[in-house]
Amino acid sequence: MKSKKLLAICVSGVFAMGISTGVMAETVLKEVTAYLNSEIKMKINGKPFLPVNEDGQQLSPLIYEGSSYLPVRALGEAFGKSVAWDESTKVIRFDDAKSSSATPAPATAVGLFDLQTSAPPNTVLSKDPESLSIHNKRVTEGFYATDLSYAFYSGVHFKTNKKYSKLSFDVAIVGDPVVIKVNDYQTKVEYKKSTVAESDQFVHIEVPTISTVDGLNLHGYTVDPQGKASKMVVTNIRFEP
Repeated sequence: MKSKKLLAICVSGVFAMGISTGVMAETVLKEVTAYLNSEIKMKINGKPFLPVNEDGQQLSPLIYEGSSYLPVRALGEAFGKSVAWDESTKVIRFDDAKSSSATPAPATAVGLFDLQTSAPPNTVLSKDPESLSIHNKRVTEGFYATDLSYAFYSGVHFKTNKKYSKLSFDVAIVGDPVVIKVNDYQTKVEYKKSTVAESDQFVHIEVPTISTVDGLNLHGYTVDPQGKASKMVVTNIRFEP
């Protein structure tokens, strides 16, 4: 199913929803002229709120006929709701998300395939050694990204639900040096920033104190704005309780 963009509009304190769902009946869709306004700032309970999509890219409010449209998924999750699109009924669902206090912390560390994740098109989660192996080292589980650049981040978003205290992983690249960054999915608070060169082979990175984070972005981009890296491999991903 094609990805869905979910929008909400605040009208007299009530949220009314608009959706863009790909191909729909012509009688349903109406072409309009709207504007993205990146100057609009948002706060939730006095704290800055920066809406982002599942790939960690910032979303700006849409202005249409004097009303501001906000991203439903990012806003719903910020208020502790799970947000889902039902293609068959054309319904956006808001449900109470399970609170972290009701879910016991895991007793052991978990890996890449144990968590809910999302990634951009050039990043692939894999268990294929042929695709993952790099620098003459056999890699059996992890994710790899191709054609990294300065302008386009490549990596994975992890839904952690405040259940883990530490993240560790190994990373290797081919090409120009790459910045490896780990940050909060919603607030963009940076937890780790390291530079990895091809000559480093594999670099082990640890990220402590992530217990208050609902979601983390682990991504890479080239140090040089003109740089290119043909491949990045991240393996041995462990989230510890």
